[in-house]
Amino acid sequence: MKLKDMAIGAGLQCFKKKVAMAIELIASIDQPIAVSVSGGKDSQVCLDLALRAKSKKDVYPVFFDCGTQLKSTYIALDELESYYSIKINRIKTEPQLVDMLKAGNYWGYTGGEDKKTFNFMDILVTKPAIKHMIDHKLEYSVIGLREEESSGRKKRGQVFGDIFQKKDGYHYCYPISKWKVEDIWCYIMSRELPYNKAYEVLLRLGVPLKDQRVGCYFGSAGNTIGRFVYLKYLDIGQWNRYIKDFPKLAFYS
Repeated sequence: MKLKDMAIGAGLQCFKKKVAMAIELIASIDQPIAVSVSGGKDSQVCLDLALRAKSKKDVYPVFFDCGTQLKSTYIALDELESYYSIKINRIKTEPQLVDMLKAGNYWGYTGGEDKKTFNFMDILVTKPAIKHMIDHKLEYSVIGLREEESSGRKKRGQVFGDIFQKKDGYHYCYPISKWKVEDIWCYIMSRELPYNKAYEVLLRLGVPLKDQRVGCYFGSAGNTIGRFVYLKYLDIGQWNRYIKDFPKLAFYS
């Protein structure tokens, strides 16, 4: 199977309805929006949907740079900026992920402090997201999370719906929450959108579509499906640096 073959379902009414509902959901927000962009397929679809639903001047894409993304991800971001003639706000997280892992002696590193801990979610996602919202005076953020990928996301959707306000005071919109991975690729291929070429490598390696990830390669969830094995083929330079600094990662390769 090739990714381009996924476009075959674009003419189906059920697919067209999903797309129309997603665009309608975003368009219902009567003010400018943030769009989280990771360099992956789901956020790519959300960005395209947002730019179809709203004027370009009302869409503020943002990327949280933790320092461990693939080389192909940065290339994909450049391609998105060129394709849409937009600027993605790239926020470098502080501290960077590798610096935190070293400071806490994670994965066999020995130069830090054994009991030093961090709130990774807060540092890598929440704080930079809120900074982006404050800097651009935004109240709504569009995020490409799908219920298919976790039971927690499915439960959230059942309880709160696809637009709701969190405790931080901001509103979050999930336009592709009900989409399957096949829908994502059908959309990208049928619209001939640019995408992260790491997916082609993962496909050649035999990684199922539902398990393909191109984000940060640190984390226990990634280990369980052998993502560090794939990293050798996706970014060998990054792999060599990680193994040198974090020798316990070799166990997952």
